[in-house]
Amino acid sequence: MPQDIPGAESLLNFDLVARTPGVAAMSILLAILLIGPVAGNDGNGGRVSSLIDTPTTPRSGVRLSQPAGAVRTLVAMPAYNEEAAIAKTVLGARQHADAVLVVDDGSKDETARIAGALGAIVVRHEANRGYGGALQTIFGTARGMGAEELVIIDADGQHDPGEIPGLLAELRRGNDVVALSGVKSPGPDGFGAYGKKVIEAIRIGGNGTSDILAQIHDLAAAGVPAGRTANDEPRYRGERIAVVIPAYNEGLVIGSVALQAKQHADRVIVIDDGSNDRTAAIARLADADVIEMPENGGKAKAMMAGFSRARDLGYDLVVTLDGDGQHDPAEIPAVAAPVLAGEADLAIGSRFLDIKADIPKYRIAGQKVLNSFTNISVDGGDFVTTDSQSGFRALSRRALENLTFASEGYNIESDMIAHFAPLGLAMTEVPISVSYDVPNKHKMNPVSHGFGVLARIVGLIGYRRPLLSFGIPGVVVTLFGIGAEIYTFSEFYRTDQFHYIVFTGGFAALILGLMLVTSGLILNSLMMITKGAGPSKESIP
Repeated sequence: MPQDIPGAESLLNFDLVARTPGVAAMSILLAILLIGPVAGNDGNGGRVSSLIDTPTTPRSGVRLSQPAGAVRTLVAMPAYNEEAAIAKTVLGARQHADAVLVVDDGSKDETARIAGALGAIVVRHEANRGYGGALQTIFGTARGMGAEELVIIDADGQHDPGEIPGLLAELRRGNDVVALSGVKSPGPDGFGAYGKKVIEAIRIGGNGTSDILAQIHDLAAAGVPAGRTANDEPRYRGERIAVVIPAYNEGLVIGSVALQAKQHADRVIVIDDGSNDRTAAIARLADADVIEMPENGGKAKAMMAGFSRARDLGYDLVVTLDGDGQHDPAEIPAVAAPVLAGEADLAIGSRFLDIKADIPKYRIAGQKVLNSFTNISVDGGDFVTTDSQSGFRALSRRALENLTFASEGYNIESDMIAHFAPLGLAMTEVPISVSYDVPNKHKMNPVSHGFGVLARIVGLIGYRRPLLSFGIPGVVVTLFGIGAEIYTFSEFYRTDQFHYIVFTGGFAALILGLMLVTSGLILNSLMMITKGAGPSKESIP
């Protein structure tokens, strides 16, 4: 027999074809085709998630159709206008629970219909009651269903259903309340796992989650054990690692790259840098978190946007790789390993430590030139790079917090090395493979790309090491001028002929050389004063 559940306005009925318009109908029908019929029975052979009373029939309670017997594991989520994210969250939660409960808190979109079509039990509030009201319904429904384990997550996608098994594992070790890694109690949104004792004991009033936390504290004082998921070792999956992939017109390969990267990280962030193809749409189909830039702004801007997203979401480590398929996502663990082990803040995947591919000779030659100038530009530390332009690298949280430099285009790789070195961030390299047999090849001509990066590095050297960039050329030009003058006067005394052209050129070289040396000395003094005026490592925690 259906069971009364106090505290909810109504449950949702699904007339999937006749009553669901437009895109929402297509989404629901696709969901049904993909995952099969939803829970419950409408009495006419059709499968529905729940039964509904019409709005014209006032009731003090609602009726829930559910299978016979108690539910052991229930995953519940409050939802308000979450039609864009509810499908992914419900599908993820279903993998780890006997039943999924969605409390639709007066949504004005298709949240409830989509959730029900995906097999969730849907309780709908006719009016928005707020988070506290939704939690009240969740705990009341869990008690009514006889749930032994309750996990509460948000429906908007900010909580990863992949965390549910860890929460349940701790719950089954004898804890009655379990929070996420490093958290002693459920957060302000109530995300956590609750055992039978807590489900029966919790009674939420008008203050919502504050009441939950207060009651948990009281229960703990009365002897209810609380725990948290283990977080002693670095993980290659979970919330700690994100992969950032800049992409421009990579619709042919971005789906494959994102899916492979997903095997080694909790979140894949694809930055669509103003593409003209379906890069963004395909990346979303591959379950990537997509940032769409309004226009093509270059690799540096795209990567900085991805770093900002990962930093805001609290990831401890970020791996970057190119979106064109040159890098093998299976090597993500190898690139991330030095950072996870605490040995480095920046780990660069080098194509030249252990050459595993047929790299064109012109690339090798050009890379050696760029490496040399990049190493010269490094001010501080003893790190020497063999692949300064590699886009396959891993950054620690410390490195993410110190991305406080401006860069443009493909200069970001060299700029990052030059910026981190004086801050004292540890850098290392690991060997990687590379494939140049990709559909779109390189977006820029390799020669123009190389000269553009070289010009930037030379300018950086001039800024960081003025004595090197001005002083040494100045000394060379000055010596040339002195030599020309000596030659002119020696020839005059020997042959009685005065070489005016050589004299004029030598004099000009002498003046120019002395000016360069003087400029180098002045700029070097200013740089030293600037360094002494404020700590260069102020961003480092």
